Amino acid sequence: LRQSRLDVGRFLDLHRVRATANSSCIGILAPRVRTRLRHTIGAVERRFGPIAVSEPATVREARSFFSELKDLHIKRWRGQPYGDAFITPFFERFHHELIDRCFADGFIQLARVSAGPRTLGLLYNFVYQGRVSFYQSGIDYAAADRGDSIGLLVHALLIDHNARQGQAIYDMLAGDAQYKRALAGLTTPLWWGELQAERRMLRAAGLVTTGFQALRT
Repeated sequence: LRQSRLDVGRFLDLHRVRATANSSCIGILAPRVRTRLRHTIGAVERRFGPIAVSEPATVREARSFFSELKDLHIKRWRGQPYGDAFITPFFERFHHELIDRCFADGFIQLARVSAGPRTLGLLYNFVYQGRVSFYQSGIDYAAADRGDSIGLLVHALLIDHNARQGQAIYDMLAGDAQYKRALAGLTTPLWWGELQAERRMLRAAGLVTTGFQALRT
């Protein structure tokens, strides 16, 4: 057993969100983030219309939401150094089956944030025992004008949406990206490890990898 890396997970306490005057996470965020979100809300509603959050009612609708998320996700990430999540056909097949099996039981949340007729973004979350775990997104970055933060707004609205539904935690999972730091002030350490059988070939491969990493640093 060996450690491969250390990471951090960020999350929000939705009880605290519900305790604010207007039941919104915007009230507990840093002033700079609050200002940016309020600017984005005003600008988006002026251009497109009122903002709304919607969820599918059936498995068929959930699949449609997932397909819309896929299109927006690929538009943003295909061709980037790390690629997009849908680059292998297995990924989509797996999640279609997961939606078919688990959506009706409430374990999967697919939500769309729109302004008038314009979709701003969709989020794909897992829900279990009051914990909403953000997994994947599709954001329409083309809807943004100067100074807008569409992705940040989509997450903030989903945080508020889940707080109103009585959930306890909004978990942004692994990674310390800037948008996660802007929204989620609570952290938990994450430990990544590798477990291998004691075999000569595996041990040799591990030594070579460790030596190569040492040379790079």
